[in-house]
Amino acid sequence: MGIRFYTPEIKLNNLQYFVQVIINRLLFHRVLEAINYEPEGRLLNWLENGEGFWKQFNASCKKEYFEKYDGAMYEFQIPSSIFIDDNHFEKFIRKLYGFTPYRFNAIEPEFIAEMYDYFLGKELYFNDDSIDIRNKKT
Repeated sequence: MGIRFYTPEIKLNNLQYFVQVIINRLLFHRVLEAINYEPEGRLLNWLENGEGFWKQFNASCKKEYFEKYDGAMYEFQIPSSIFIDDNHFEKFIRKLYGFTPYRFNAIEPEFIAEMYDYFLGKELYFNDDSIDIRNKKT
């Protein structure tokens, strides 16, 4: 289950913002791994260690990374009421490792995050009781 299941009152603009913040942080973290600022494979480990990816990732963002990197990337704290099942992360995280077209040690983290948001041209929208993805309106 995703954010809307656990937080049905969430507004669409907040949902879109939370999703983009999470993607930005995941990509930023992957870049940090690639340039040896963080242990390589940490995101994968959180996915596979059975302790809950979202629980570990969000806790690290709130405490460890906020203090360690002291930047805008971690300034906004995702409310503790937001919960996301780990299966929503699995495919995305696995694609960040192994054979990937990205050389995370050579690309600026901000560029990758913006590229996902802008060039994919997708947006979330509410469709009755579900959340769907559609092409952004230009």
